[in-house]
Amino acid sequence: NVASPGSLNTVQLGLIEAEADVSEQRIMLERSTQRVEQLERTLERSRRIVAGGGTGEEVQSLRHENDMLRKRLAMLETQLAELTAALDANTPRGGGRGGVGRNRP
Repeated sequence: NVASPGSLNTVQLGLIEAEADVSEQRIMLERSTQRVEQLERTLERSRRIVAGGGTGEEVQSLRHENDMLRKRLAMLETQLAELTAALDANTPRGGGRGGVGRNRP
C-alpha cells in the first residue's frame, strides 16, 4: 500500500494544522493560568485588606487599579456606542443587521 503524493500532502497539512492548534491552545492555557494567578494575588491582597492587615500602599494600589478599570470601562462603552451607531447607520432599514447570522441562498 503506497500512499499517493496528494493524500500524503493532505495528511502533512492536517498534521501541521493540528500542531498549530496545539500551540495556540498552549498559549491560551498559559494566558489563562497567568490571569488566574493574577486574580489569586488580587484576592489574597483584598482579603488582607478586609481583615485589617493590608498596608496603606495595598489599599492605594487597589484604589488606583479600580480607577484605571473604571476609565477603561468608560472608554470601551464609548467605543461600543460609536460602533453601534456606525453599524446602525450602515444597516438597511427593515433588514436586520445585513443578514448576519442568516443562511443566504
